[in-house]
Amino acid sequence: MDAELPDGVHESAAAGPLAVELDVVTADGASVRFSGRRSDNRVESRLHDLLNAAQVEYRTKEAVWRVLQSASGLRRVAAIEGLELPDALRSAVCELLLADA
Repeated sequence: MDAELPDGVHESAAAGPLAVELDVVTADGASVRFSGRRSDNRVESRLHDLLNAAQVEYRTKEAVWRVLQSASGLRRVAAIEGLELPDALRSAVCELLLADA
C-alpha cells in the first residue's frame, strides 16, 4: 500500500489490514480515496470451505458448486437464489458472493 499524507510525505506498507483514523472536526469534512486494484477477499476458497463444512447432501453441495462455476458476477447470486437450498446455506453463499461484488 502506498499513501500520500497531507504534508506531502509518501508512505509505503505491506499489504494487510488497514485502519484509517482521521482527526478532523466533522464540520471541516474529510476525504479518503482508495485507488488501485482491490484486494482478493478469497471468495472462491471461502465458498469451498463453506460447502465442505455444510451439513447438506453431497448432491446439494455439487449443485451449488456447479452453479458457482458456470456463472459469474451477480448472476451467481441470481442462480443460487434459484436453487432449493436451506435458508442458512443460501444466505451464507450469497453473503460471500456479494462481498466480492
